[in-house]
Amino acid sequence: MDTTYWSRRRVLGALAATAAVTATSSLVLNPVAAWAADTPPADDDGDPLNLPDTDRAKAVKAWLLGGPAVRAAAELALSGTD
Repeated sequence: MDTTYWSRRRVLGALAATAAVTATSSLVLNPVAAWAADTPPADDDGDPLNLPDTDRAKAVKAWLLGGPAVRAAAELALSGTD
């Protein structure tokens, strides 16, 4: 092979490409696993919404989790004043 074929620019380009492929494949093939906390916090009672125990909060929860009829009724209840 001709020695002028492997110029400094080609060698550095080949090294950069090799490093990029190595880094990319190591990130894709060996992802870092995400671990959840072992125990939930003390103030967590299992409610993902974490709403207070009021009538308005119950209506909001019904609006978020309910079907079309429940949403319509909850929307009507929430449109009033406290």
